[in-house]
Amino acid sequence: MRLFQTILVLSILMSCRQDLAVITPDSDISGQWKIIAASRDGQTTSLLQNGEYVFNADNTMTSNLVENGQLYPYTISNNHIIVDVPGEKREYTVLKATNDTLIIGSRMHKSYFEFILLKDAMDHQEHSH
Repeated sequence: MRLFQTILVLSILMSCRQDLAVITPDSDISGQWKIIAASRDGQTTSLLQNGEYVFNADNTMTSNLVENGQLYPYTISNNHIIVDVPGEKREYTVLKATNDTLIIGSRMHKSYFEFILLKDAMDHQEHSH
């Protein structure tokens, strides 16, 4: 079963490289996004299990992967989400974007990570009304 899950996640990540994601400064990514799968240097990892990002309508974000509760400003430019973390700009390339799915990639700590994020179902329903 574990092998099947690994193959499924890797095939999703690899197929997304061919999708052209279009995300603009006008795109609304606000909401709570949960990491459902992640890879590090092309290998599935459970290191970020239960991770989440929260993008706010005022262009700030937070994550339980960094100091809890800390808000960081972000901008969207050229298919990238750029987060102003003190001392650096953390850049996420958007590989795929739909109303309820974000697939992003970023180089962190000398490794390349890709994340599949799903918008929280309750949050998605609130924004669709």
